[in-house]
Amino acid sequence: MRNTVEEIKQETLDEEQYWQAVLTRNVLADGTFVVAVRTTGIYCRPSCPARHPYREHVTFFRLPEEASAAGFRPCRRCHPDQVQLHEPQAELIERIKLIWMLHCILLISASSFI
Repeated sequence: MRNTVEEIKQETLDEEQYWQAVLTRNVLADGTFVVAVRTTGIYCRPSCPARHPYREHVTFFRLPEEASAAGFRPCRRCHPDQVQLHEPQAELIERIKLIWMLHCILLISASSFI
């Protein structure tokens, strides 16, 4: 049970911030919480491209495991139960992997001429 008015106000503030992140599909909020929709039984990332739910049908959880334990299933569009890098990081990693593979191929090709 909540002990102080400040704690109650803080929770309300956090939920309002969470809701704003959902409305703006803020990618930076991914991983900090998930949003569950009681009418569908689904939980999503804040940045999910699915249609926005009505605010009165929404519950927020800090972790996907908490949403699952409460009986919600993960969204099939945004896969909030899977770890996902932000797009710029994923692109950089893919480029590094490609450069490394090309480097290895060149080394193997060069060693066959020796």
